[in-house]
Amino acid sequence: MKRNKEVTKVSDSFDQWLDKNHYKEKSLNFKIAENWQEIAGNTIHNHTERIDVRIPKIFLKVNNSSLKEMLYHDSRLLIDKINQYLGQNCVKEIIFT
Repeated sequence: MKRNKEVTKVSDSFDQWLDKNHYKEKSLNFKIAENWQEIAGNTIHNHTERIDVRIPKIFLKVNNSSLKEMLYHDSRLLIDKINQYLGQNCVKEIIFT
């Protein structure tokens, strides 16, 4: 067996492994759910009953109808905020349940 003489960074190899095994998506899902208060702020966090992250969608259950309506109309701002927090454009849609 020949040895691969191409030099790669460990971080690049690890990222490839994460992508191949779908762990990158799972880690993003976990990162959004665990840091929801920091991402969305206290008001939204306090009224969020459930957040289900399935990249590229987020399913959000909010217990305040007026806040839900406001978030529905301004969902693009929240999506931009989430993507900025993650440092990549992976969230495309928020679905309110």
